[in-house]
Amino acid sequence: MHGVLGLHFEHDCGGEMTDGRRRPTLADVAKDAGLSTSAASLILNEIPDSGLSEDARKRVLESALKLGYRPNKLAKALKTDVTGTIGFVSDSVVTTRFASGLINGALKAASIADQVLLVLETMGTEDGMQRSIETALDHQVDAIIIAAMQAKAIRLPKIPKSTKVILLNSINPNHNATILPDEFQGGSAAMNILVEAGFSKNIALIGKNADVETNSYRSVTVAKRTAGIRDVCNKNQIKFRSEVVCENWEPADGYSAVRNLLESDKKVEALVCMNDRLAIGAYRAVREMGLRIPEDISIVSFDHDDFGELLRPTLTTVGLPYEKMGEKAIFLANSSEEEAEVLVPMPLFIGGSVR
Repeated sequence: MHGVLGLHFEHDCGGEMTDGRRRPTLADVAKDAGLSTSAASLILNEIPDSGLSEDARKRVLESALKLGYRPNKLAKALKTDVTGTIGFVSDSVVTTRFASGLINGALKAASIADQVLLVLETMGTEDGMQRSIETALDHQVDAIIIAAMQAKAIRLPKIPKSTKVILLNSINPNHNATILPDEFQGGSAAMNILVEAGFSKNIALIGKNADVETNSYRSVTVAKRTAGIRDVCNKNQIKFRSEVVCENWEPADGYSAVRNLLESDKKVEALVCMNDRLAIGAYRAVREMGLRIPEDISIVSFDHDDFGELLRPTLTTVGLPYEKMGEKAIFLANSSEEEAEVLVPMPLFIGGSVR
């Protein structure tokens, strides 16, 4: 991940550790192992075909571990032009519980790659984005990951072509490397659950938004969720009994939509809720109508928000793969792969809400 390190460490001159002791140097490791500094450097840098024995390699590694030797990353950066630092710029990912998986995944992957993640928040402003990008560039990061809490198109300042940019849950016309949830696959997975359970009619869609059909909805991916749902419907000759428009996708909206629907139509047997917050409202409405889940009404939803597991029965939902997306962003930042759109599959979580 860091590339091949230099064979000489003129800058690796020790220094004080937190407890006041001198930090061990490469020369200390070499002396303890009974080898030259150059030989120890070859081993620690994993240089192939060095001609050094397995015994020598073992002695150097044991000495490094015993002495607590840590390579000087600044010296490495000066010699390799690689800092081992990735910039992570977001609008509100760090401060938002639901999207924390994006940064958690990135942090885990960066740790495995022995890299530092420089996390910067824009607070949702263009000025904040400008300052965050400038800060990342000032730190000479190896790549910049730009993340959004909700999949959307974002505006970016000019970024040097020499700096690799990965868009995470966002898109921009000037940058091709973007990581998004595979909403079409997710929509298909949700609808297939109902098909496999034997539903072919009397299904209602809760949360339709007229803008979704024209791709102008606030999320750049949710229209694909709807397309995946409709694709399965078309393949199985299913026509929704009702498609209820909800301006907002909050529990109160789900409650009023489902309550009104069930009061006017007694034949509805299954609901496809466009997110888990709508499903929470649907649960309440179904129970107030004296109906049971899943015996009378089956429900499938999207997002896999934490509270879905607190519902009884637990909610069957298709999750947003935020953690996997964050991991993938670090992988692409360290990869020489051609920049393109990457779709990460949405996992299905089976609860008890579908009979």
